Amino acid sequence: MKVLVDEDKFDALQMEVGLAITHELHKALKTAGVADGERLKEIVAGALLHIGSILDGSAEVKGPDGPMRVVLTFHEDQDDDALLSAGGPSWIHEYAHGIAENYSSNFGRGARDRYSFRRGTRNSG
Repeated sequence: MKVLVDEDKFDALQMEVGLAITHELHKALKTAGVADGERLKEIVAGALLHIGSILDGSAEVKGPDGPMRVVLTFHEDQDDDALLSAGGPSWIHEYAHGIAENYSSNFGRGARDRYSFRRGTRNSG
């Protein structure tokens, strides 16, 4: 299997992962009775920061044979034998507070604003 490096495409995909995690956290917390507002946003941002750190390989994960690091890649749709990489570790954890803030302000209106906090530009989709 080959690894393709495209930081821009990778960034857009990892943002979608961050949004998906945020969406699922919101649903679970609301189901558990955590009301909307600042507290919900803080909990989601903190959880996404920690989950993102695991996905980014910056938080240690203990495996059966000792510490291991996660390296996030995506299946490349145009090539069944390729993975899309950033050429190094991901950086989802850097987006945690921005995603939570943006998502919380749009939650309930049916909107998930796709926004790249790293580059400050909107992503299509």
